[in-house]
Amino acid sequence: MWKNLFGVAAIITATGFFIRSFQPAYAQLGPTVSLGSNPVKHIYSTCSGGGNTMYTNNTSSDFIIMDFIPQGGQYTLTVNGSTALASGFNGPTTLGAGIKLEAGESIQCQNNYGYPLTIAGYYAHP
Repeated sequence: MWKNLFGVAAIITATGFFIRSFQPAYAQLGPTVSLGSNPVKHIYSTCSGGGNTMYTNNTSSDFIIMDFIPQGGQYTLTVNGSTALASGFNGPTTLGAGIKLEAGESIQCQNNYGYPLTIAGYYAHP
């Protein structure tokens, strides 16, 4: 009888060690992309001498402008009346920190020659 009890105890102990050997699963706490698989947005606009609104952020997320692709001349970008970027170069540029466009804010573009401008960015997590 003691052999049977010893065998059952050995099986229970082995099962316990087997179950304890499993590593716990960890899930990522938040999404890696906030708006679908590609939250990047490109905005193309022809700038005017007096400045025109290129984009108004009507979403609940912040929009971070990272790329600035001018077509010639000097540009001034303003966010709600405050100068965000003044440029005198013609080539594409990637901004290090980006320009934050909060929900409800607008970005305006000014160029005395009416050249087009493309900006690109992404929507940040709320």
